[in-house]
Amino acid sequence: MPSFGTLRNTLKMPKTILVTGINGFIGSHLALELLEKGYQVIGVDQAYPKNIPKKIRFFRLDLTKDNTYRELPRDIDTIIHLAALMDKNPDEKKLIKVFTINCLATLKLLEFARKIKIKKFIFSSTANAIGFRDRAIKENSRAIPEDFYGFTKRIGEDLVKYYCYHFKTQILRIFFPYGPGQTDNALLTRLIKNIKNRKEIIIYNLGRNPVLSVIYIDDLISLMLKLINSDTGIINITSEEKFSILEICDMLGKRIGIKPRYKYINDNKKKNMYAALTNLKKNTDYKYKVNFNQGLDIVMRNLNE
Repeated sequence: MPSFGTLRNTLKMPKTILVTGINGFIGSHLALELLEKGYQVIGVDQAYPKNIPKKIRFFRLDLTKDNTYRELPRDIDTIIHLAALMDKNPDEKKLIKVFTINCLATLKLLEFARKIKIKKFIFSSTANAIGFRDRAIKENSRAIPEDFYGFTKRIGEDLVKYYCYHFKTQILRIFFPYGPGQTDNALLTRLIKNIKNRKEIIIYNLGRNPVLSVIYIDDLISLMLKLINSDTGIINITSEEKFSILEICDMLGKRIGIKPRYKYINDNKKKNMYAALTNLKKNTDYKYKVNFNQGLDIVMRNLNE
């Protein structure tokens, strides 16, 4: 497999960007900011967006199907591949679907990118691709994915690395983004729902683990925009803030007005997922505007409206 280091060369600003998963939490925010920055945006998803600016060329397509790629335009400089199915522990019926969407679709999209000779391919990965660790997760940390979703994203990373001879490649390993409008399977949404329904929340190792890095959606998008034109390989993206699940639940409980119910379990495998940010700080003028307390207030206000 080709080497995949971290460089600081600057690329020419791309004109046209294809964003997959444009209906998703990250994709919907990113597309609007790309337009604001002057990019031409092409959006792909399996369902029509509720609200989409007329300036975005939208294609309702299934990236796992071969005939999909006949419909996509060829005037693309950069692809940002966000589309994925997040199911950490799918049952037998859904197992193939998760693999097909997260791995096979990624391979087909990479082949399409090679054929049309794009300049850059950006892949959205996750902390789950590496798994729990005692210490901060670095870009070169050995991968031991915690769940099937993380396993498929790790395969996606390796597929992207393989194509680095054909075009510039970049892997954005995103750690626990949050904000208003997340889906029900997002961490913060699930915790809020469990607290409101007075369901027990499992806390490992007396509350010490897991400790997670978090980043508010606006700050994530700001960093992604800064990295589009940089020549970095794998890079962790999150804020410097990190909290245990116990701390997050306590903060949410105070805002909701319900004391969370906990079930304490000892499990040495359940460690932490927080990021080392050396490369991020080296390649961007890193700073975040919304701290976690502020972000939680925004999320709760949005839920109460």
